[in-house]
Amino acid sequence: MNEKESIQETISKGALGFVVGISLLFAGYWSGRQLHNVWNVWPLADGVVVRSTVAEVLEVPSAKGDAQIHQFEPKVDLRYRVLGREYTTEAALGFTTASYQKAISNLLSSYAPGMHVPIRYNPQAPKDIRFGKLERGPLAFAFALIMAGVILSVGGVNDLMKGYSRRSRRVPELAKDAIGATLPFEGQKPDGPAAAAVRCAACGAMVEVGKDACPKCLKSLRAA
Repeated sequence: MNEKESIQETISKGALGFVVGISLLFAGYWSGRQLHNVWNVWPLADGVVVRSTVAEVLEVPSAKGDAQIHQFEPKVDLRYRVLGREYTTEAALGFTTASYQKAISNLLSSYAPGMHVPIRYNPQAPKDIRFGKLERGPLAFAFALIMAGVILSVGGVNDLMKGYSRRSRRVPELAKDAIGATLPFEGQKPDGPAAAAVRCAACGAMVEVGKDACPKCLKSLRAA
């Protein structure tokens, strides 16, 4: 790989890193903004547990031949009122267990029928609700996206600056080589300006300044 290709590769790598980094930064900011809106902007409402159920979730393994995994997901039906209108929404608790008895135990201890649960609802779509505690997983994911975006974008800017700096140092050298290639007599002194001359008063011939006599008619050029 020659120097020109190396410089272009550095610039391309920097541009790609910068674009990907900015994209991850935007994605992390958007995810964090969504969490902020849910837990700090969405209005609160008083929800009442109408029913508690446990749904079986069958997880299919990625590798062939492995046994299927049975998990159990607790769910609740919550009834609440928004602007005078009553809603009943089914919502999962956000976790699964390998034991049906454990799922039932957790469900009945925290979300037994008749219990009051504070919920947050989307003012644009009231059946979209959140309740319980803010999960650390989505928050950690948003933070990881932001950190990865910062690292990639800073690295991309560094590569771009390095590549363009190398290119700017190389341009004068290329220009000098190009001039040398188009001027085969580079290094030779150019011909000087033509010597000044005067006209001989006798014959009209042009005589170089400094001559005492005209070389054509031999008449003296010195003033009488």
